[in-house]
Amino acid sequence: MLAGEGKKGFSLVELILSLSIFAFLLVAILYALSGEIKFWKRATDICRQGQIADFAISKIVDDIHSASQILPQSSASVLALSVEANSIEYSLYNQKVRRKTNNSTAYLTDSGEITNLSFNYPRDKLVVVMAENISTEADLRN
Repeated sequence: MLAGEGKKGFSLVELILSLSIFAFLLVAILYALSGEIKFWKRATDICRQGQIADFAISKIVDDIHSASQILPQSSASVLALSVEANSIEYSLYNQKVRRKTNNSTAYLTDSGEITNLSFNYPRDKLVVVMAENISTEADLRN
């Protein structure tokens, strides 16, 4: 019988070498995936923030379209409107978009979801609403 004849399988050195290569490849793949997961999380956070800002702006624009006038107490940080018999005021309060109607208050966002909200009045009956990186113009229709 010749040496090595009748032996089946791998030697210990071959097994250790193949496991080392497999472990190295596994670590490289997991490292690459962790970077992709961080990128995906950052992208979804940006999209979520944009959706929240878009929601808040659309509610503000709806009230602007329904308003009969922009009240004098409006400023760059406060939008005050007269809608029918109600006075509606929008502002950023404790990092939340606040909507005050006469004596009631509602928040359109949770704390920290929108970090900046501002208003600009370039001409009579026109309001530019800016939240985060989204800006839109709305005019009073009544």
